[in-house]
Amino acid sequence: ISDRLRVFETSLKGVEFALKNLEDTTNSQISWEVRFDRLQDYLRPIWSLYDRWVTYVEHRATLEESTLIDMAEAVVSHHPMSSHSLIWQAHDVVVPWADGVRLGLFEHLHQLLKKSSNICSLNMSPQQYMYALYKLIMTTEVKAFSMMTFSWMLLREAGKGNFTKEVVLATEARENRMKEQLDAVKLNMKGLDTYFYRCDPNVFIEGKNYWQDPSRRYDYIQYESGQFFGERKECETTKVDSWWRWFVHCSYCFCLCDDPGPRSDRYFSLREVTAIPGNIITGIRLEKVDRVFHIRIQEGKILRGGEVDRETVRWTEVQGFKLSEAKEDQDYSVLSFEKRAMDLDDLIAPRGYVVTGVKFRELGMHLGISIKVAPADFSTGALREDMAYWFDNGNTDAMEQNPRERMTLEEPDVPTKSVLKSRIDSAPDTFIEFQPSSMLKDVAQTTVPFLDAQAVSPKGMTWLRGIGLYHKGMT
Repeated sequence: ISDRLRVFETSLKGVEFALKNLEDTTNSQISWEVRFDRLQDYLRPIWSLYDRWVTYVEHRATLEESTLIDMAEAVVSHHPMSSHSLIWQAHDVVVPWADGVRLGLFEHLHQLLKKSSNICSLNMSPQQYMYALYKLIMTTEVKAFSMMTFSWMLLREAGKGNFTKEVVLATEARENRMKEQLDAVKLNMKGLDTYFYRCDPNVFIEGKNYWQDPSRRYDYIQYESGQFFGERKECETTKVDSWWRWFVHCSYCFCLCDDPGPRSDRYFSLREVTAIPGNIITGIRLEKVDRVFHIRIQEGKILRGGEVDRETVRWTEVQGFKLSEAKEDQDYSVLSFEKRAMDLDDLIAPRGYVVTGVKFRELGMHLGISIKVAPADFSTGALREDMAYWFDNGNTDAMEQNPRERMTLEEPDVPTKSVLKSRIDSAPDTFIEFQPSSMLKDVAQTTVPFLDAQAVSPKGMTWLRGIGLYHKGMT
């Protein structure tokens, strides 16, 4: 029990702070804060007493009997601050009243998460928050029950009574509490998102939280008619004017240029990126090495109960390569005017499977992702890597039934100019093409969309069932 508790305690680091600081502008936040504060008032004394209790148990052979008896009585007495009393008071906050007059804590959290305006700011998926609250309560239940049963044993050894009936009643009460709490969390888990993605950073830094093609030829174009393309500002470099040749006036025309030169980074690695045996993927990000975009993974050792051994979690190094030493369409994919589509998908593993690998894949003229999944036993943490397989979404825009749909960017500006936070505006089973920015807003000088380089790694360190590609912007 002690080892299992240590695993739970490690996974719960920061959970109270995260739960306490859920942001919302509705009355749901006020209701949540009041009730969560009350829960903490009941749980914290149990955790504090448990730490002292463990120390006393470890040194029980050298402690005075009166000290042990005093500690045991403090645990199982009917005083309002005993563990015996506190765990019931916590349960009263967590579980709704039978007559429906008062909601339970899980219901309040569910309402707050459903009304949250920006899921990406949560640092975990909504379901992770709900499960984290449940783990916090269950861990406290285990601590309290362990102290109570051991305390009655100490009191029995000291000749203070038999306490057999007390243990039986406490066991039955604990089972009833846990059943009611499990029913409540299951009910409120339904309808909550399992997705986690990153918000826009407060400050855009190229190479750190986004990637782009920085080369541009023009800042703006101004016509004699007064029409203006691009951002109006002072010309700090070379000014170019239209010209006459005999009786012909040459004005500026637009054309799309596909220039695969040394300053055009249009390469995506197709090589597999997998976790080492016994590990699963816990995070993912995009990195550019030697002009090639790679998927980089965070991995950690799988544990039972949806947990990950935090001491083993690490970001793997990108296995880069020189383009001159690799094969096109085997080691890497090259974007071109004809081949510039990116498939947007949410790849979700079957129930009972976890993600152990990821890669970019080519399907016709489209680029997309594929994930490797393997069965995992929730109760034991056993990973069946011999049954792992790769899968992706093989739907295309050429299908007769339910073809993949194109997502069109209307007059897109440079993404980093926006002062507003972008939101997901794409849907799964669609695709988007890399294209020039708006002629009107940016003189078509920037290739969009940009690539988000932020790490996507839920704070809770849990098993991942899927990975997706999406577009976010401001409609």
